[in-house]
Amino acid sequence: MTLKKIAAFSLLSFLWFEISFSKETKLTCEYVETYYRNWDAGQFGETIKDDTNPKIIYFNITNGKNNKYGFKTDMPMANLDLVKSEKFVSKVDDDNYTFVISKNTNYISINLNRYNGRLTYTAGNTNDDSKYLMQYFYNCEKAKQKF
Repeated sequence: MTLKKIAAFSLLSFLWFEISFSKETKLTCEYVETYYRNWDAGQFGETIKDDTNPKIIYFNITNGKNNKYGFKTDMPMANLDLVKSEKFVSKVDDDNYTFVISKNTNYISINLNRYNGRLTYTAGNTNDDSKYLMQYFYNCEKAKQKF
């Protein structure tokens, strides 16, 4: 075998190994409500139905090699542009999938309860005593193939 063939075989083997151990959990989530606080505007905690929010989103959890978790979604993410150069950090236990990203004083967290399917998306600041906060709530279930 030539060196090029060995290198190509090694690369393909690595990709096959990574793909074969990668697992994806596909969820569909229904929008429930939005909670927000903005003390400057005199809003000290209100829950609303946001008609501009998509009613159904997908949220796919990926588990790759070495239990590195990630996700793919079409969920609108408020304040993502403030932290976009950073990476989400994941924490997974028996109760929850949690993904957190922060930059300077801005943060985003996504928490998915593994028992009741409740997904909570939170965007806020770490230095404002929780005076400004946005939370979006979804109810999720495993996606079912229809065709």
